[in-house]
Amino acid sequence: MREYQDRAAIAIVGLGLHFPGAHNVEEYWQRLLEGRDLSQDSPPGRWPEYIHQRLSSTFQPDTLRNKRGYYLDTIPTPASLGLPEGIDPLFCLALATARQTIISQTALPLEETGLIMASIALPTDTTSNLSWEVLGGDFLKRLRTLWPQDRPCPLPAANPQLPPAAPYNVAAVGLPAQLVAAQLHLGLGGYTLDAACASSLVAIELACRELLAGRAQAMLAGGLSRPDSLYTQMGFSALRALSPSGLCAPFDKRADGLMVGEGCGLVLLKTLERAQADGDHIYAIIRGAGISNDLQGNLLAPSSEGQLRCLRQAYQSCHLEPWQVELIECHGTGTPVGDKVELESLRQLWEGAPAQKLCQLRSVKAMVGHLLTAAGAAGLIRTVLNLEKGQITPQVNFQESAWDLESTPFRISSQLQEWPQVGPEPRRAAVSGFGFGGINAHLILEEYR
Repeated sequence: MREYQDRAAIAIVGLGLHFPGAHNVEEYWQRLLEGRDLSQDSPPGRWPEYIHQRLSSTFQPDTLRNKRGYYLDTIPTPASLGLPEGIDPLFCLALATARQTIISQTALPLEETGLIMASIALPTDTTSNLSWEVLGGDFLKRLRTLWPQDRPCPLPAANPQLPPAAPYNVAAVGLPAQLVAAQLHLGLGGYTLDAACASSLVAIELACRELLAGRAQAMLAGGLSRPDSLYTQMGFSALRALSPSGLCAPFDKRADGLMVGEGCGLVLLKTLERAQADGDHIYAIIRGAGISNDLQGNLLAPSSEGQLRCLRQAYQSCHLEPWQVELIECHGTGTPVGDKVELESLRQLWEGAPAQKLCQLRSVKAMVGHLLTAAGAAGLIRTVLNLEKGQITPQVNFQESAWDLESTPFRISSQLQEWPQVGPEPRRAAVSGFGFGGINAHLILEEYR
């Protein structure tokens, strides 16, 4: 088995978020304590009205399994952020969250700070509109040229003029990180990546590597996701992955699919040594990480083999045994197949664990939805807050396990639990993100003393 050098600890010194039902860290912690499902019907204006009538719990082309989701109530306006009117809300979300993450920093070397942000490569509201303006305008123009000259043409004239924010919106996937880096004067710049649902954790691990290599003194990292909600709802319906009941219930007997969310979550990272020297507030420590790709499986069927390589790599990287972790924030989407494979991966990982060792499993997706490229950030920030507060927040929408957990070391609870300090060891937790096509990531966290 491959040997890994014990890596230096990375400190999490800043948190920022805009999630469904929570626009800052304090609100998010309150929602976690309350432990309630924050899903709702789509807000007015997010979908064409006629789409609301195209509901079908069984698979039908161009229909939706349900019209519920996890939506942001408010997003900062372009004017409040000094951005052009008409710019995609994605940019506002990214910039406002980044500012929130660093707002309390008094020792941030901006010239030696960079940004790695996950951003999903799907159409957004504005790119969908741009497509209609460009392609629809071209269609009208060609149609008018074919209209008989001796008859009045009832077709409207094509409007080739694009809105002022169009240059930004054309690059809604790749540009947000560069815009944020420029607005915050980050000397090392920034870039976006899309590693499917593992993206946030991959971005954070890549940021850790920049710090460990000495190429940066501080890094912002995390995930952003606000695609056209109609596209994701109809897409996941076509894939038969969206919950027909409209209930996201990971690991529960009632689980019948995922539910889509939207939002942005970022963390500010430094090496532990640098954070201590700067006198930063340290929320938690990243001790180890693993990243892998499946060699088996397919787009919708994950593979335990690939997940296990990722998990084992993470524990080897910091010389810990899996059972030294007491809480795992799972990928846990609420799709029965995916959840079953993830639980089997964990069961194999824990083979040989001492009989008295138990581990709590959680998935925040039941509360805020599956945030796609921001999902790992939502799970990681939840876990960081659990570590810092010494409490394990409830699993939302959990009543009865779909599998026999009594024969495993794993437990799931819908109740708020105190996280007792056992012996001299610090509390430890882990976060998993498993993406389409078998992209896997796992981070190991530790409380800071």
